[in-house]
Amino acid sequence: MTETHDAFVELIDTFKELPETFTDEFKEVTPQAQLQGYRHLAHLLAYGFELYMESDPLRPFFVPVARYTQKILGDNTDSIYCFTQVSSDQRYRIWGKRGDACYLSFCVYAGEPDGSWSDSLALNVNHTEMTFGDDGSYEIFIGPEEPDKPNHFKMDPRGVCVISREYYFDRDHDQLADVHIENTADIPAPGPETDASLSEKLRTVANFVNQTAAMVPLAPTTDINVLDEPFSFDPDGMGWGTPDNVYAIGHFNLAVDEVLILRGRSPKCCYWGVQTWNVYMQSFDSRYHKVCVNSAQAELKDDGGWTIYVCKEDPGLGNWVGTGGHDDGVVFCRWLLSEEFPESPTSEVVKRSSLLR
Repeated sequence: MTETHDAFVELIDTFKELPETFTDEFKEVTPQAQLQGYRHLAHLLAYGFELYMESDPLRPFFVPVARYTQKILGDNTDSIYCFTQVSSDQRYRIWGKRGDACYLSFCVYAGEPDGSWSDSLALNVNHTEMTFGDDGSYEIFIGPEEPDKPNHFKMDPRGVCVISREYYFDRDHDQLADVHIENTADIPAPGPETDASLSEKLRTVANFVNQTAAMVPLAPTTDINVLDEPFSFDPDGMGWGTPDNVYAIGHFNLAVDEVLILRGRSPKCCYWGVQTWNVYMQSFDSRYHKVCVNSAQAELKDDGGWTIYVCKEDPGLGNWVGTGGHDDGVVFCRWLLSEEFPESPTSEVVKRSSLLR
């Protein structure tokens, strides 16, 4: 038997046990959410192979994360994310064009290069810190030793991966950004896979799938149909969030004739939006359902406040965020590069008929 055989069997055995993370009776997961759980595990395994088995930190390339049909770790339907592994002893060039992205950033995360969740932020660079050409083109360098001049950024010595973020107000019609990455060192072409290298990659995939599955389903917030207080991403915490965002989260559970009404006011920011997920932090399918409203789309009151209606069917009042036909799930808010810390939105549940009188 080879080491690769053992690692492959270990991966299968790990995967077989993971449904217990959402089928255990103490999880209080609805039957529909349990079905979503199996689909989420399939997505995790697919991404595990792509992000870790087929990725090489010496020869990086950006892989899209959160496609329309595969989503993990809290996607935003107005955003495009890409991932690559990196090695902190290498120097990288990142280049492309910004397009119509209202926000563009590159986050380097620190941790162990074994598929484990990142434990801190190694570097965060957004468009406000970058120099662009007249046509929106850019070129930045990240590495262990970078000069103190524009578009050069030093990353933490424990950096293991880079995630790019692009935010759009109209993703279907905006000119999308162009992002590329390369190692500046002259790295030879890879040779044939070895038993040692492939077995290590398979164990890395198993780590990623196992640890990510352990983070969901999200435990219910304090009260159903209520948003918890806004919070910032902790740069010294685990996961792949961005310190440029402030978040607020709540769980919804609505009958077919009920509407969750959210009211708030956003400080000046680059972007804000409200959307719906399942409890595995996967957005509902935006190809066929309206599951997000952003700051360019929302109708505001004279005082700058907004009212968002979360429900299955459009009540015809504007600012509707649908649930993709689901009774329960998560409602999630983002404020990006906010000039002030946002106040917590208020919420109430009413009958749909009361809004149509």
